[in-house]
Amino acid sequence: MSTNSPITLVQLSDLHFSGEKPLKNHPKLPAEGLANVLKHIETTIPEEKIIILTGDLVADPDPALYQELASIFRTLPHTVAAIPGNHDSFEMMKEHFFGYNISSKTVLSIGKWLNILLDSSHSGLVKHSGRIINSDLEMLENTLTQHPNQHILIFLHHPPIAFGSEKFKKIILENAADFNSIVQRFEQVKAVIFGHAHTEFSLLRQKILYLSCPSTWAQFDRSQDDLFFMPTPSAYNSYRLYDDGSFLFMTHYCWS
Repeated sequence: MSTNSPITLVQLSDLHFSGEKPLKNHPKLPAEGLANVLKHIETTIPEEKIIILTGDLVADPDPALYQELASIFRTLPHTVAAIPGNHDSFEMMKEHFFGYNISSKTVLSIGKWLNILLDSSHSGLVKHSGRIINSDLEMLENTLTQHPNQHILIFLHHPPIAFGSEKFKKIILENAADFNSIVQRFEQVKAVIFGHAHTEFSLLRQKILYLSCPSTWAQFDRSQDDLFFMPTPSAYNSYRLYDDGSFLFMTHYCWS
């Protein structure tokens, strides 16, 4: 990928892929939403790009679902990177999803940018919350220390900041304070990017932009304690990264 022009990343999150099996409480198949998103990406963002999947790839861990999902992404002429969410099994992903153009790397260095992918799928005290294990926090701190001159984006599944309803605030990243105490010490960290919320959200905190990506399947109203689906369609985020450390991001909704 040329670094003379902007680097393009595309983020997909919360696919909840279930094959041909519908999920309760919502009429749209996750596979249908994913197909709409991939079609939209190819027509809207034709340039070379890297696709980053930020967790909840499947509705429930199943080797056959990971294999079917992998077969979809292996048809794409792009590098794909992925991290697990609370609905995933990282061990199943390693055995049945990664390979070919689908990378399990935790650090992607592209020109002047470094993208760090963290696993927050370790169970917290509250169901659906997550944790980053200590060894991964140490890796994060060491990586940031060793790359003072690269611009940094950090991707994970669980939000490391609290927003939305009181119920949703309980199922975010459980050790968010430990995570934030690390990233906020490093000026080269430009953004922390996550999924899990099934909604778009952004907040600037201590010069770091915290960004949520909507779901390729269905969006939730996170202001409500009870599960409430929004009428907005499947969606994804895109990022254009510039050598000077600036970047542009956009949330794309697939209305057609």
